[in-house]
Amino acid sequence: MAVMLAIAVPADAQRKAARSVEELAGELRSSVLRSDVADLMPSASESIEIELFGERRHYSRGQATLLLNGFLEDSSPTSVRIAKSYRTPSAAFVEAIVSSSFPGSESVWLARYALMRGEWRMRELTVEDAHD
Repeated sequence: MAVMLAIAVPADAQRKAARSVEELAGELRSSVLRSDVADLMPSASESIEIELFGERRHYSRGQATLLLNGFLEDSSPTSVRIAKSYRTPSAAFVEAIVSSSFPGSESVWLARYALMRGEWRMRELTVEDAHD
């Protein structure tokens, strides 16, 4: 008699690993438009590297949430257009063009994700002036 052992992978973990880059981009877009990254940060890694207009630092997830929420409140985004997105089996990349309420003010958001323990985690976020 043969005995088969199977390791059950929870359906939720499989769903998170199978998420498309379009879903990741949609989360980024909606969070920025609402000026609220609280929905986005639970999918960030414990430590995330953030570069805002040339200043790059590592932050904890909580610090990143506070930093980005403050930044979004100050910039008042009015539109977000996903310019590029790409996914490999273990990495994803989303580029978004964010316009704010200030005339001629646009920034480029580059988000990099990694598949970690079966879930997509934002590892890095760069925000730069679109006109540089």
